[in-house]
Amino acid sequence: MSNKTLAVIALVFTVVIAVSHFSYKAGIRVGVKSMEHELKICAAEVSNGCPNTTSYALMLEKENARLNKLCRGK
Repeated sequence: MSNKTLAVIALVFTVVIAVSHFSYKAGIRVGVKSMEHELKICAAEVSNGCPNTTSYALMLEKENARLNKLCRGK
């Protein structure tokens, strides 16, 4: 291979590495922002006493009691 060909290959390789690096950094920033948003939602839920989790647990307990009655009745 000629020096010109090797120089072109090196340039292409460098561009690919640079683009990959910047894409990775951009992805990290977007991911962190997304996680921050989810964390804020979670913190708000906890500070309100977890009403969604509590209501879901109560619904499961009622359903469990209903199913237990059905099982004992047969």
